Amino acid sequence: MKKLEAQQTITESDLRAIEDHIAALRAEAEQLRGIFAGAKRKELEQKIDFNEREMRRLKKLSSETQAKLEAAKSYLSNMPDQSKIIYQIAVDYQHVGKYRNAYQYFMKIPNYKDVDTLLKTDPGLMSASRKQVSVGGCITFGHYPQQRTGSDRMPIEWLVLDRSEGRALLISRCCLDVQPYNTTHQSVTWETCSLRNWLNGTFLNKAFSEQEQEAILLTDVENSSIQAGGVFRSSCGNNTRDKIFLLSTLSAMKYLNANTNFFPSKKAEALPTDYVRGALKPKSGEAGKLEASIWWLRSPGGTQNNAAIIHRDGTIRDRQVEDASVCVRPAIWVDLDFDAI
Repeated sequence: MKKLEAQQTITESDLRAIEDHIAALRAEAEQLRGIFAGAKRKELEQKIDFNEREMRRLKKLSSETQAKLEAAKSYLSNMPDQSKIIYQIAVDYQHVGKYRNAYQYFMKIPNYKDVDTLLKTDPGLMSASRKQVSVGGCITFGHYPQQRTGSDRMPIEWLVLDRSEGRALLISRCCLDVQPYNTTHQSVTWETCSLRNWLNGTFLNKAFSEQEQEAILLTDVENSSIQAGGVFRSSCGNNTRDKIFLLSTLSAMKYLNANTNFFPSKKAEALPTDYVRGALKPKSGEAGKLEASIWWLRSPGGTQNNAAIIHRDGTIRDRQVEDASVCVRPAIWVDLDFDAI
């Protein structure tokens, strides 16, 4: 009989097999006759002894295994509810305002008790959820008209382009408005254009509460020739400090894979909201082409009275600065430590 390994599960059939084998050996021993019977009987008795010892070992092992199983069942039945412990830790963090910690623990038990409701309704936990979003994710922040009538104030969705030391660079997922780069046809830069004033005045105050505006960082906006990405070579003007700005040509190339006419980029395409769609008036021959929008970059175009744009196919081109059919995708740097985010 082959010795069973201790780690194997011992069944009743295993024990019965050994018993049957021992019985067969004894029967064989009793039938032995002749001159060589003594030696053969001794060999059989050794086998019987071995199998009887194996039987006792396995019965003891089976008994110990059963006792361990019973002890494990008892431990599991008396063990504290782990979900309950995690829930209490999360609630404790929530009560002292440590929402990021609370959110991390609640996410371990999303279907426990009222966790799902808390994650969707508690402002602090909702804010913590947004802050978990990595580059390429989407968050909501601020409100702006998005229905065709313009009488609503819906949450603005932002794409996270970059994150650095508790800050995040955001750009609106959709085109939010239609504005000229400059109200008159003249040579301008980002520093002097009317769109910069509109973004940091009208749009800022319309889209964000005072508390939300505190979370928007005053950004040193670089307008060197490098930011033009080598596409157009007009003067980029002086650097500025803005809360709301537009991506430069270089930033659009870096974050959205935008490029020249020969290299369209789906990532750089942007849809208009219904509010924008209602404000746009297609030019002759362009009816039905408003699925994706043309939107401004802050960098100059081929001449000083043109500005760079992202075309409907995601390529970099330019338009005259007074063109009132080009859309706006604001960009902002925000401080993620503010509760408003």
